[in-house]
Amino acid sequence: VASITKTKKVNQNSNLTKENESLTVAPRKKTQTEFLTKNDTIKMLRTFDTFNISLLDQSLFAPNSNVTGGGIPGISHIVNVGFPKCGSTSLYSFFQGAYGVNASKHQICGAKEGVCGICMKKAVNKNLPPLTTCGNHTKSINQMDYDKPKCVFPQMSYLQEIYDDDPTVTFIMPFRPVKDWVKSIANWRNIRERLTKCSLPGLPRGRGGKDNELVYWYGRHVQNIRQFVENHPGMSLVEFSIYNPLAGEYLESVFPDKLVKAKYWGQFNQNKHKQKIQHNQHRNNNKQNVQHNQHRNKG
Repeated sequence: VASITKTKKVNQNSNLTKENESLTVAPRKKTQTEFLTKNDTIKMLRTFDTFNISLLDQSLFAPNSNVTGGGIPGISHIVNVGFPKCGSTSLYSFFQGAYGVNASKHQICGAKEGVCGICMKKAVNKNLPPLTTCGNHTKSINQMDYDKPKCVFPQMSYLQEIYDDDPTVTFIMPFRPVKDWVKSIANWRNIRERLTKCSLPGLPRGRGGKDNELVYWYGRHVQNIRQFVENHPGMSLVEFSIYNPLAGEYLESVFPDKLVKAKYWGQFNQNKHKQKIQHNQHRNNNKQNVQHNQHRNKG
């Protein structure tokens, strides 16, 4: 089945007013996932301080092996709603193999659009549809979140706007063992420090320094995505583990588009491994050449 791109134009009730011969856009009302009252924040902070990880539903930390939602996976946009450090680079490599330049590269939606998350934030604030504005030419958006210098996680803040723009959108959510994910967040440059300075849905400013705070955030996000798709049956949600050796075969089986092939999964890591081997061989050859020249000069 060939891939079909289908987007829905949104009625942009921007409440435009003319003032000093210029147009200004009325401020956008915050969505439910963005808006937190003072009492909400206090309640959330208490939850962080008192909850027990073992009491959290463990199904929130493992992928559902079945595609959920009533839509057809890949019929329109494919959007990664997972976390950073959870396979976004491998996902880009996979969909690049299938769709070439129509797969967003890391956090970039295009030369004109720039960083996906920042572009979407600007679009939503202007009451513009985020996918049409920032990635209408892009089949797969492989990483939307951006944590520097302005924190924005569209997969948490703009779910409704993404759905309104494309009601048949496919959400894809890669998983990895949550302890490994926390360790990766802790060891990758200063991403953990940057997250603690953000104020994100489910992760108030100043939180994220403790492992259990990140685990709680992870689990609640998975829960929110699953509930959102359940409430919007025209969508699809594809979940999978990046540690699954048959991840490529699984993705090929759930996407009816013949362009999506199992062989594209893991190419990034394989190429990286080959480059490392080639680098080591080149270094060893240079070392042998130096030793040979030194020996010849002594002779």
